[in-house]
Amino acid sequence: MSPRKLSLETQIAGKKVEMNVNPKLDASVVIASYNSGDVLLWCLEKLSDQSHPYEQFEVVVVLDGSTDGSKTALDKLSTPFTLKVIEQENRGKPAAINRAVLSAVGKYLVFIDADILVNRQFVANHLAWHDRGDVVTGPIPLAEAESPTSFLTDGVKEWADEHFAEMSNLAGPITATQMYGGNFSVLLEDYKRVGGYREKLTRSDDYNLGKKFIDAGLKIVFCPDAIGAQVYDKTIPGWCRDFYVDGRCNTLMVQQFPEIKGGVRLGHYYPASVTKRILRRLIIYRTPLGDLIVGVAQFVLERMRRMGSRSKFLAACNGVIGDALYFRGVYEVLGDRQTFLDFVAEDPDGADSE
Repeated sequence: MSPRKLSLETQIAGKKVEMNVNPKLDASVVIASYNSGDVLLWCLEKLSDQSHPYEQFEVVVVLDGSTDGSKTALDKLSTPFTLKVIEQENRGKPAAINRAVLSAVGKYLVFIDADILVNRQFVANHLAWHDRGDVVTGPIPLAEAESPTSFLTDGVKEWADEHFAEMSNLAGPITATQMYGGNFSVLLEDYKRVGGYREKLTRSDDYNLGKKFIDAGLKIVFCPDAIGAQVYDKTIPGWCRDFYVDGRCNTLMVQQFPEIKGGVRLGHYYPASVTKRILRRLIIYRTPLGDLIVGVAQFVLERMRRMGSRSKFLAACNGVIGDALYFRGVYEVLGDRQTFLDFVAEDPDGADSE
């Protein structure tokens, strides 16, 4: 049996990582992909239309257990930049990114998700803004023309617009929970120095990495012109699973860094509407009625999403279900009801408790 390859985290902890920077490459664009299909090809098409010289950056794609023919499609693809394609068994996005970094040789790492469509000055703007900070983040608006219309994508657009406004008008430094992994850049040396992504966190990984950057004394800045628009076509069951996994991963992250609790949903269990309270108690503890509600809600909401409904009522219903599933994830990491209630408590007078 061949020895298992060490993760980037493990290699860095053991001081086994070498800094193999190619002085001719300004950047390595890093993409982790799992069954992204045509969207990944769209992403690479946008990277093939950059103002930055193509001989001065490479693109590293890791196919994280993809079974959709992505490797065959990429093998046939001709790009103006050097394209490295790596396959691995499915281990999650953080592990895929760390694997890509091991093969990257650009001075800077530029990270985007496989569903991101960048503007023509994307790479150039990221590099230019490193005169202002150590870590550069950019906006992730909804790619409206490429995303199906529905109440779900309306919500994504609203969040993206609010996030852009917030980041464009910050009164203080960027916090860990304002860091999003779908569009940022950092020196290869600095990424390796902080240990890369925590591979156990399959979501909330970007918040955790942001905390590592801040603790290492790196300054995070926001470049409004390094635009990476997101193609959003997630199903309701997939969206709900993301909320559940967010709850689990946020719990692990807050256990490691308690001070960031207020920046994630976990720190805002209270106050809650009557509807939220009722549904949380039914869904968090996996009661038969709660499971039935989740199943019926996902079926109905998914049908309406596919029909292109933009109902605000359905969006609100979806949000309440997602909230309860998030706290189910928190509860199942902690293991018992009292520990859960103590963990989410924030009302000093105890007026808001179960």
